[in-house]
Amino acid sequence: MRFTILVTSMLIVLVAGATAAAQGEPVELSDDPARDAFQAGVEHYEAGRLDEALAEFRRAYELKPTWKILFNIGQCEAAAGRYGLALDMFERYTVEGGDEVPQQRRDYIADEVRRLQPMVGVLQVEAPDGTLIKIDGLERKTTPLKGPLRVAAGEHRVELVQGEEVLLSDTFSVAGGVTTMVSAIEDEPAPVPAVGPPVPAAEPEKPRPPRKKKGLMIAGIATFGGGYLFSALVGYLAYTEATVPEGQTCLNCEDTGKRMFIPVVGPFLAIEYADGTDGRVVSGIMGAIQVIGLGLTAWGVVLYVNSGEPEEEVEETPPAMARLRLGAAPTEGGGMLALGWTF
Repeated sequence: MRFTILVTSMLIVLVAGATAAAQGEPVELSDDPARDAFQAGVEHYEAGRLDEALAEFRRAYELKPTWKILFNIGQCEAAAGRYGLALDMFERYTVEGGDEVPQQRRDYIADEVRRLQPMVGVLQVEAPDGTLIKIDGLERKTTPLKGPLRVAAGEHRVELVQGEEVLLSDTFSVAGGVTTMVSAIEDEPAPVPAVGPPVPAAEPEKPRPPRKKKGLMIAGIATFGGGYLFSALVGYLAYTEATVPEGQTCLNCEDTGKRMFIPVVGPFLAIEYADGTDGRVVSGIMGAIQVIGLGLTAWGVVLYVNSGEPEEEVEETPPAMARLRLGAAPTEGGGMLALGWTF
């Protein structure tokens, strides 16, 4: 098949016409350098001397640059394992030949492209304009590139040469269907900041004065106030006998009520006149609450005096009175009041 294709291409590129004798007489061909080079290429190709065949085909193309010889060059490159160059030649052959390419030849090239494509990778070269690209010692192209630089999968020696200077010389491993970057452009150094006068250090922030400690004092006042209000309420109810069931009398309610109005000591004085054990316990508890509140207030005042100046921008702690809870609940034969404090 290859011999037939090569011979057909050879006959097409002959410059001088051939005169055929009737009834099988030999064909006489005029002497032509392009024809001789092409014929030598065919002979080397059939003998398996691919490099010699390729050199002769390229010489014939230089002497007579016709798109038809590109097919033979592509065949040699494919047989030599340079699949990237083979695809380039087949592509040029199809584009430059256009409608003149026979359909049988188009089908053959399509099959070759499908076979070679998985074994071809792409080199993306970054280099200054006018840089010559050599791959495995063969001059390929000059930057800027107009299309992909295809090479067979495997390791390749790449040289980037500009004039007499070698910008890059290294070996790259290329995989089929993968683009490999080759760059001879050095990264620009980071800009050096301009030297100027030293920047003065920021002044340290002045420490803020400590907050006044008012919480304990407010809690003490709230506790004392709540305890006293509750005691006064109980004293009022006792004084008016409002908690005595109808039809009964309270012998000491008036004396108990009067004493419950006295702060701190009043509930303790009322214990003697309280009605029953429950009454005495309640009186003692209300007196104890007022004593505790008074003690917390005194302690809070001491802390407040010794805690420094308050900050204007700091929100004060909400008044502790908001945590005081006073509630009422019905009981058998009367009712009860409950005073609670949330710490």
